[in-house]
Amino acid sequence: MTSEQAVAIAEQALAEFSGVPAVREVEREFEHGRDVWEVEFGRQHEVYVDAVTGAVVKIEIDDDDEDRDGDDDDRDDDHDDQDDD
Repeated sequence: MTSEQAVAIAEQALAEFSGVPAVREVEREFEHGRDVWEVEFGRQHEVYVDAVTGAVVKIEIDDDDEDRDGDDDDRDDDHDDQDDD
C-alpha cells in the first residue's frame, strides 16, 4: 500500500468524526506489532492505517475540552481496543 492510499483511507475515516484538516505528515512506522502508516492532520488528528491490509487501526483526536464522544469520561475512545492507562 502506498502513502497516497493510506492518506485517502485516513481522510475517509476522519471525516466520520469531524471536518478533515490538511495532511501535515505521513510516516511509516512499526506500532504495536504491525506495519502502519501514521497520517497526521492539523495539530490534533492522527489516523493509523495498516500498511498491508488498509484497515484503520487507530484514530486519535486530541481535544483539550472534552473527549471525542462528548461524555466526559476517561474510557478509551480512540477505538484501538487497548487500555491507554
